[in-house]
Amino acid sequence: MASNSGYPNLYVGQRLTATLAQSMLPFQAWKTTGTTRTSTTSRTADPDLVLPVEANALYVLRYFFIVSCIANTSGMSMSWTVPSGASGTHSFSGLQHSSGSTPTASSQDVNTTFDIATGTGTGIIPSGTQPVTGVQGIGWIDTAATAGNLTLTWAQLTSSANGTTLNAGSFIELKRVE
Repeated sequence: MASNSGYPNLYVGQRLTATLAQSMLPFQAWKTTGTTRTSTTSRTADPDLVLPVEANALYVLRYFFIVSCIANTSGMSMSWTVPSGASGTHSFSGLQHSSGSTPTASSQDVNTTFDIATGTGTGIIPSGTQPVTGVQGIGWIDTAATAGNLTLTWAQLTSSANGTTLNAGSFIELKRVE
């Protein structure tokens, strides 16, 4: 990775086209309605939070999730799917939780780094009397020779008939930097 790199490369005298200008913008996927999952701990793709990635490219990832469930119950387990050979990490600030434990004030504002390509689940759960929590994250993804999609996969952290919802307003954003 080069330190002052930018995408795309611009050259003196180069014609600025709409396609070139659009390639400089980040692209986003938003949830316009919530998705609720009940009685499942098997992570599956979110129907809305999917973005295409090109082969041999470097992206900065930013996301914000609004998660709701009955406090201290089902929670949310999240991970990402990426094209074959892709690497990267992501880190979030929010309430981290492990199945079977009750989150406390000290577990809030956790900022932990996870390998984006391994599919390791990360637990998020509202605590106490707060049934909704916001989670913000940042990371990067470096694709190899295979293009594809960056997809959020998620389920309940602990299976419950009480639904866990990833609410409207949640989003992911990618900005290609190389």
